[in-house]
Amino acid sequence: MSNTNNELIVVTSAIMQLKAAAKYKNFNHDTFQSVMSFANNSGLYIALVKKKERKVVSDINISACSQLVKKLQEMIYNDEFPLEELRDVCKTSSILSDVALYGQDDPSAAFMLLVIFQNSLSSTLTPASYLIDLITPYLHKAYTTSLEPKWAEQHPLDALTAREKEVYDWLSAGKTNREIGLILGISPFTVKNHVASILDKLNAPNRSAALALCN
Repeated sequence: MSNTNNELIVVTSAIMQLKAAAKYKNFNHDTFQSVMSFANNSGLYIALVKKKERKVVSDINISACSQLVKKLQEMIYNDEFPLEELRDVCKTSSILSDVALYGQDDPSAAFMLLVIFQNSLSSTLTPASYLIDLITPYLHKAYTTSLEPKWAEQHPLDALTAREKEVYDWLSAGKTNREIGLILGISPFTVKNHVASILDKLNAPNRSAALALCN
């Protein structure tokens, strides 16, 4: 299988995972590890950094040069994200080459990706950068939605149309279908259809159950 096909599989899988995480608002460290799993084979250290606080939310290690990576991690966590110092460490190392930031100049991004490249696998830098560029917008969406409440407080009647709310109000007042029809200028049959729709949207077996939702 060609490198292009491999990259396509990685990107497609990552985007599908991130779309699901955004939909269900369940993006977490495990999701990040899975989406960025190509870093294990690409000689990268990737950290998800909360932009405002410059705080590492999640990261994924490269397997080689663990002591040097540990030192870099300590610098990130303890020294308020000293990018230039990180670059200096990389440049004086025969193992690591450079540090890159993704999302730093994007005002809408809630995070940055800090990427530390490994010299010994420099041939993978271009595809790795390419993959990150493709994945980052979906990562941003998944991350930001995970910060939102999972269940927004919603009134049961918000699902009803304006006319259905009118019918519901008159049902609450004890009116019959015929009476509601006369009040609203519609036929009892139309009122009956509105009532059926109300019961369906509120998942209520009958009128009494529907009215009890808001009492």
